[in-house]
Amino acid sequence: MRFVLVLVLLGFLSGCAPAPAPAPVKPAAAPAAQSVPALAPRSFSPVQNLPSPAGLDAGFGGLPWGLSHADVAGLVLASEQPSLRSAAYADPNAPNMFLGQPVSKILYEFFEDAFYQVWIEFSGVAAYEGYVDRLVAAYGPPSESKPQKNYQAWFLPGVNVYCAYHDDDGTGDVSFWRQPIYLKKEALMRSVKATMRAAETDASTQEAGAADVPSEPVTSLDSLAAPAAPATPGAPITNGAQ
Repeated sequence: MRFVLVLVLLGFLSGCAPAPAPAPVKPAAAPAAQSVPALAPRSFSPVQNLPSPAGLDAGFGGLPWGLSHADVAGLVLASEQPSLRSAAYADPNAPNMFLGQPVSKILYEFFEDAFYQVWIEFSGVAAYEGYVDRLVAAYGPPSESKPQKNYQAWFLPGVNVYCAYHDDDGTGDVSFWRQPIYLKKEALMRSVKATMRAAETDASTQEAGAADVPSEPVTSLDSLAAPAAPATPGAPITNGAQ
């Protein structure tokens, strides 16, 4: 009987013993970081039809306004104006076509490395008249018209469009300007011009002041070393040199 009680007591004590602690769970390995592929540089798409005003507000020829030149494939520097933080680029691999017609040149201009202008050069008054007709069909009557100077302009939301023809050399151009960026460049242009005018004014003032100061000619280096001897009747003036 005593043996049975001991067994019962041992069984009771074993049932009250704490359960073994579970084995630690290893944290799951973080997934390997996936590299984000770099976006391929954009390229200019020849414009066959003029975009709507809303489409033009977003960009031109497939290029958004404000894009860096480094994000456009194939551009070659054509000219730059460091003082105006501006540079113009050409794309020698793209066809010089605009609205289905060949043109002489297409340049893309950047201010502070932000795309803001397309400049398209063409030849002949017939091309000018044809482009004006297409612009009127797309954007309505010009906002500014100077027929005697062969100049038309459209002021659209966020973008200004200009079309002009030059009788003197038989060339013309169509320009699309992203106005908010151009206004920044225009402010810089005014500042640069004001600085240049101030510098010219200072230079003119200094020159005028120098002209008002009487000067005596120096006839000998010796005159800088010793005062001139007093003149005596019949004796030459030696400027201090005996």
